[in-house]
Amino acid sequence: MSLRKKALIIISITVTILVILLYAVTKSILLGSFNDLEQRSGRRDVQRILNALSDNVITLNRKAGDWATWDDTYRFVEDVNENYIKVNLPDATFVELNINFISFINSQGRIVFSKAFDLENRKEIPVPNGLSQYLTIDNPLLSHHDKDSKVHGVIILPEGPMLVASRPVLTSDRQGPVNGSLIMGIYLNGTVIRRLADITGLTLDVSEFGNMNAPPDFQTASSFLSEDAPVYIQPLDAETIVGYALVQDIYEEPGLILKVSIPREIYKQGQTSVRYFILSMLAVCLVLTLMSLLLLEKTILSRLAGLSSSVVNIGASSNPAGRVSASGSDELSVLASEINKMLESLESSRRRLSESEDLYRTVFENTKNATIIVEEDMTISLANTEFERISGYSKEEIEGRKKWTEFVAGEYLERMEENHLKRRTEPDFATRNYEFHLINRLSEVKDIIVTVSIIPGTRKSLASLLDITERKRAEEALRIAHQALIESEEKYRTMVDDVLDSSGVGILILDRDFKIVWLNRALKSFMGLCQDEVAGKDIRILIDQKIKHIFEDKESFAQRLLSLYAVNKYVENLECHVLPAGERRERWLEHWSHPVKLGLYAGGRIEHYYDITERKRMEEQLKYLSLYDPLTGLHNRAYFNEEMRRLEGERYLPLGVIVCDLDGLKLVNDTMGHDAGNDMLVSAAEILKNCFRKGDMVARIGGDEYVVLLPRIDLRSLEKACQRIRESIEKYNLANPEIPLSMSIGFAIGEKSTRKPAELFKEADINMYREKLSHTQSTRSIIVQALKKILETRDFATEGHSERMQDLVVQLALACGLPEYKLNDLRLFVLFHDLGKVGIPDRILFKPCSLNNEELNEIKKHCEIGFQIANSVPDLVPIADWILKHHESFDGKGYPSGLSGENIPQECRILAIVDAYDAMTSDRPYRKAMTHEEAVAELKRCSGTQFDSCLVQKFVQVLDERLGVSC
Repeated sequence: MSLRKKALIIISITVTILVILLYAVTKSILLGSFNDLEQRSGRRDVQRILNALSDNVITLNRKAGDWATWDDTYRFVEDVNENYIKVNLPDATFVELNINFISFINSQGRIVFSKAFDLENRKEIPVPNGLSQYLTIDNPLLSHHDKDSKVHGVIILPEGPMLVASRPVLTSDRQGPVNGSLIMGIYLNGTVIRRLADITGLTLDVSEFGNMNAPPDFQTASSFLSEDAPVYIQPLDAETIVGYALVQDIYEEPGLILKVSIPREIYKQGQTSVRYFILSMLAVCLVLTLMSLLLLEKTILSRLAGLSSSVVNIGASSNPAGRVSASGSDELSVLASEINKMLESLESSRRRLSESEDLYRTVFENTKNATIIVEEDMTISLANTEFERISGYSKEEIEGRKKWTEFVAGEYLERMEENHLKRRTEPDFATRNYEFHLINRLSEVKDIIVTVSIIPGTRKSLASLLDITERKRAEEALRIAHQALIESEEKYRTMVDDVLDSSGVGILILDRDFKIVWLNRALKSFMGLCQDEVAGKDIRILIDQKIKHIFEDKESFAQRLLSLYAVNKYVENLECHVLPAGERRERWLEHWSHPVKLGLYAGGRIEHYYDITERKRMEEQLKYLSLYDPLTGLHNRAYFNEEMRRLEGERYLPLGVIVCDLDGLKLVNDTMGHDAGNDMLVSAAEILKNCFRKGDMVARIGGDEYVVLLPRIDLRSLEKACQRIRESIEKYNLANPEIPLSMSIGFAIGEKSTRKPAELFKEADINMYREKLSHTQSTRSIIVQALKKILETRDFATEGHSERMQDLVVQLALACGLPEYKLNDLRLFVLFHDLGKVGIPDRILFKPCSLNNEELNEIKKHCEIGFQIANSVPDLVPIADWILKHHESFDGKGYPSGLSGENIPQECRILAIVDAYDAMTSDRPYRKAMTHEEAVAELKRCSGTQFDSCLVQKFVQVLDERLGVSC
């Protein structure tokens, strides 16, 4: 970064900090003063309200004094004459005095007369029950011991707060003795409050002190109000400040809290003043910044740029003999002179370095060990004659062409590269001396011990190699002899291995270095391992490669586990889960470990792994059932309640709540069965899930009630969400017309923390119920139409069957003299008389041949089934009794009740004849249709037994007339 940029940044940061400090100080001082001014103004406004309220109380006290100091009142308290009441206490007196209550009590404390009046509705009302506790002989309102006594103030009644005044009853010339008390009162209701607000020009609200149902701000203010601090001022928001005042009752106890809302004009003026001041300071600082930069550029920066350019040119030419210009007499000229001196020193050092290199090259070349210099990228930049001999390559083939790793056997590469990196990043942890296998030009393997160190002041490494191949051969011979000694031990170990291998518990044995020695068949199966894959490996391999999703930082966990192992601690009940190779599902294991204290593996560990997969799956299933509704897959009521508590914080505002209720579910359950109702619930749940994002909370909290919680949403988006639900329901109904869905939707939104989620839910539920009231009738009509369609699919009748039946039934009813208003019910009866068939199994209803006795008894139940369904549908209730009795026979041999003759409703007798005729003249799967003549003959044959003979005659006349018209 150039000095110009640094200068600009430093000056800018300085100016910014200065402006911020000025802003902070200004805001603290100026706005603090304006806040104090605002507080004092607020207290004056609150005092105005208190004064206005006091004026009302004083006026009421004066009125009470005028009436109490009067000869007529004095006599009235003694003799209770009715004329005083008629003349002085009509309703007009209350209106004129602007009071709600008056009471006369004699000196013995007995109430002589009391009356209450509603000023708004201009009518007498009962005396408030709550006044009785204030009208006892020892109450301050009745304790007048001298003629100057007076009691006035506020009392709290169940009906509301009241301003009262009590004066002793005296003669007109204010002489005694005190003959009792006169009490006047006026409710501190909305009218009085509005009048006080109009007088003071302020917004006023009132609440009882300690009222648990009061708004939250009143409850908060009550904790700050006391006799010593009767006024509390608190800013409500950027626009309004509110003041609260404590009003004591006649017992000098806290009675009321007055709330005054005042616009924050003083505070806004203070903010404007601070903004203008800061803008002015910004302008001044900007001008000073520009002037400073211009002076720096002219006196310092341009000269530094020239000096820098000269130094760069000398460096590019690699010639320390060059010099820079050193004009002037300030610090920059001194710097230029010092640079020239430095260049002279560099030129001298360069000569000495050349001489030193010649000396070190001679030593490097004539040492007995093979020696090389390795660059940071592991290229060999220099090799001596001994390394030529060991490697089989010449210096020309090695230097600058070969990498150090090309001579290293594969199993040592990783370690070599790791040490090479550590030597440059963590030199204290890099190994200096180690052994490896070197591969020469003839592919011969040589055992080498190497010593590596960093050349000081460079990134290069100096490696000194010693050939120890012969020594290694001698060591191998000793190892073979030792191996023969331990082979006998292996025979006994194999027997123990077989026993442990048959266990169903996973077993792992670690040696004293916590490397894996042996694992049994169960653990191999649990983790998808094999002996060769992990034998001799550190226990970390299981943590790094097999144990999944148990700790975020596996390295920290491994260190903690190994630290427990190092001090011989026991490990118990440690749960983990693994993903065995070739399996899709993870397996849960419970890990136990204890130290081995004796034997071959003393100092090591024995690990046990128990398969707890099934137990964990059951726990997960129980957790799912506790949070989700099993039918719809949505969250349940318990999860919804938890979310309501979680969303109470301000950071989730505005909070939207949508409540949806499935219309007509009970009707569907009663008429079509619970399976159809469950299908409706699942369909409604799918519609709601598809209308919202995956992370939105959609829950089923009742039988047919759903709720959606949407944090941080505005009103417009919430309305769009409701509209999206309605549109999805319309699309569903177009695709599924057989049982259409109808859903009542209500919503609410909370934008302030004072509104709890529970209050929003209640408001949304109320709004949903309002919409539900408008849906009820249309839903019933939809269900009726759905029943009609279902009935059509479960009947042998053709498309024109209902129309023919309705036409014939209406004509026969008119011929029988039935009134016009019954014809609509008859038409409905024709459509739904076999409604109960929806409850008959298809194997019976659609059987192509005759039914046996058991099947006949089953199908006869459709009358009672239809009766129950019709009683559940308000539109079908008028014909429910007809549906029950439409298979009764005129001779009493019908079903289900065995009614006969005139006991069978006339409508059922009419339908029986028309239904039989239409059935006989229509094709059925088990027979062909009869002719008109054959059907009429059959009706006449059954006349007086199955059918009403009079109605059969009239029906035959109707048919003759129809046939005559058609001819």
